[in-house]
Amino acid sequence: MGWSQNIFISTLEKLIRKNIYFILSLLLIVGIWAHLSSGLFGIGLEDILSPEKISPQKLLVFKQFRLPKIMAAVLSGSAIATCGVLMQSYFRNALAGPFVLGVSSGASLGVAVFIMGAGAIGLGSTYFSHIGLIGSAMLGSAVVMSIILLAARRIQSSTNLLIVGLMWASFTSAMVSILEYFSGGSEIKYFLVWSMGSLLNVQLEDLKILLPIIAVGLGTALLNAKKLDALLLGKNYAISLGINFQRTSFLILATTCLLAGIITAYVGPLAFVGLAIPHFCRLILNTNVHQKLLRLAIVFGAVFMVWCQWVAENAISDIVLPINVITSLIGAPVVISIIKRSGK
Repeated sequence: MGWSQNIFISTLEKLIRKNIYFILSLLLIVGIWAHLSSGLFGIGLEDILSPEKISPQKLLVFKQFRLPKIMAAVLSGSAIATCGVLMQSYFRNALAGPFVLGVSSGASLGVAVFIMGAGAIGLGSTYFSHIGLIGSAMLGSAVVMSIILLAARRIQSSTNLLIVGLMWASFTSAMVSILEYFSGGSEIKYFLVWSMGSLLNVQLEDLKILLPIIAVGLGTALLNAKKLDALLLGKNYAISLGINFQRTSFLILATTCLLAGIITAYVGPLAFVGLAIPHFCRLILNTNVHQKLLRLAIVFGAVFMVWCQWVAENAISDIVLPINVITSLIGAPVVISIIKRSGK
């Protein structure tokens, strides 16, 4: 019985591996359809067949809410999953995620200064504008990104650079805690809601910024896939192949900072996505070839976030859960299984 069971599981794994892009494409289409058809102004099959008959209300809801939300899920999932692959390969650490460099914490500090600083000088919550939140998050992540990239020029060891990133993350978290201590309840609540992440904050105009930046980041990652294969085997091996280690390190770190910073600014810090998705991809492909890993991570991340957002909106009636609640519920068990496996 055990022998036949093993054959069945092995056959099923091969079938999934062979048809993974078809399965993921189908899941993505169904997920997008689930978003479009849900709610009071859902777009049904009759609307698709007769687009000229779509009501102005449905069209408005689609353009202003549904389209930005779906695009935000696709872009954020692809970007953060790619960051996870880059960081785990660069640091050669299974538990390294896109935010180990402190970029997410820098964005959080920028938003904390904006929200709690506004409250401290008596401006109130009416000044917590969309542009202000995004601008402050991008400024905070840009400052930390600059520090990390400058450190990367001097620090050759990836382990030491990881420690520098973690220390900056701790420093910015401490600064946020100080701001929280001296702030009022409304400002703290507003900041906590932002830190839980939301795809609903992205507007149609924001896509004009998000799309090109993420496209450049993903393209850069794919172009450096072969160099990542070499780096996975160690710095000396990569140098022996003629790879400029310092330049490649700079490109990988800059790409990660860019993608993680822009997503955190618009969506908020996303928990476990960059940590869990690369491991799902490795389990499916059973390979560390980065050209394959990165391509699958881009698609898998998009599908994952589309469905996480749908669950967040539909798990509890009339309540939209923070996206981090759903990603953590799925991602945390993956991290635990990784720790168990490495412990063995």
